[in-house]
Amino acid sequence: MRVRDMALSLALIGVAAGHAYPQSLETGERIYMLARGELGITETPGPKTTPRIAEYWRVAGYDLGDDVSWCSGFVMALAILADADISGATPASRSWLSVGAAVHDPQPGDVVVFWRGSRWGRSGHVGILVRETAGRVYVIGGNQGSEGAVTETSFPRERVLGIRRLMAR
Repeated sequence: MRVRDMALSLALIGVAAGHAYPQSLETGERIYMLARGELGITETPGPKTTPRIAEYWRVAGYDLGDDVSWCSGFVMALAILADADISGATPASRSWLSVGAAVHDPQPGDVVVFWRGSRWGRSGHVGILVRETAGRVYVIGGNQGSEGAVTETSFPRERVLGIRRLMAR
């Protein structure tokens, strides 16, 4: 990683501002803290890629921008910075169904994969679990809402394809 990219990555997780997380936290807790720190990042209208979104992709190892669905790039960047094993993850949201371990006791920081369009289609969405209620799942995710932002949003429980727990590398 080049020095410039390292500085951007450290800024992304708040180290430059003195907000680094304790290393004693579990992987999911670190991912959750990183996700909360990114709330409010929004795509810049127009043809230029938003620098922060380009940084998510760079941290994930891709040269992409906000002209493609970037929810998976957002989750990849957070997981990498939290030192999680993301073997199998790609820019495709549904790729997360093969990353980490399936869980039946979801906790904040777990990765939630949703179907979009059709349960049996290729399109999807991925985010970081915040909480669940009887019929809704709340996640922090990238590329959410009409403005393409990092937000906390709820989805109907029936849209969930899987919930995965990431482990440390």
